[in-house]
Amino acid sequence: MRNSLVKGFINEQKKLGGIVPSMLKDGDQVIIETDEFVYEITVSLAMPTPRFILASGSPTCAKYGNILLDIKSRNRKLKYDMEDWIGKGVSLLYCFQGGTNVLTGAVTGATLVGKRKDGTEYKYDFWA
Repeated sequence: MRNSLVKGFINEQKKLGGIVPSMLKDGDQVIIETDEFVYEITVSLAMPTPRFILASGSPTCAKYGNILLDIKSRNRKLKYDMEDWIGKGVSLLYCFQGGTNVLTGAVTGATLVGKRKDGTEYKYDFWA
């Protein structure tokens, strides 16, 4: 029963579309709107392993610094984490350097801002 619910959740997320953090390029920014706060994250490949720099968000996140090692989507009802995914309607689990994890409110929107090879900027609004 649980497996079929998890498969249904994953299929629903794929249909809605989302952001795969590990596929982002150095300097890409993601602005994530939740039902509580707005989070701004920048991808940094300058460190030994890819990291995400959290520039704004909740006061709780500010306590733990600004370096995220991982971002996961959590379905609270199923208690299931979808690795490497930012999706609509799910909470995000921010995994901070130092071992602290913070769970956000439900994602309501996201914007991806990046640069093309020719240097021009692009912007994509998810679930608009």
